[in-house]
Amino acid sequence: MFLPGFFDVLKYRGPVSIYDDGPRIVIWEVTRACALACKHCRAEAIPNRDARELTTCEAFDLVDEVAAYGRPIFILTGGGPFLQLDVFEIVASAAQRELRVGFKRTLTAAGHGREGVSA
Repeated sequence: MFLPGFFDVLKYRGPVSIYDDGPRIVIWEVTRACALACKHCRAEAIPNRDARELTTCEAFDLVDEVAAYGRPIFILTGGGPFLQLDVFEIVASAAQRELRVGFKRTLTAAGHGREGVSA
């Protein structure tokens, strides 16, 4: 004998999406600034930071918005994300909101500039 309501869990309730609860990964291009000028780079890197990039306060707002979706993996990329001076403050803010943070960064050696490297 089955428990009352046992078969209720088997009733079709419509399509279920694994994406209903928000994104699984968010990738943010923090800056276009990069020491390299790789032809294959989709970031269209430039030598210095763009004035239109987010301020620290705007970056914190973005982190809040991402955290509101749950706990997606939050990837910071660029250009060279470490050229964003407040990147570690942004990471700390994301960590406080229990986001899992990763980096996609360029593999530049100290002292290499755009004029010395063409990948």
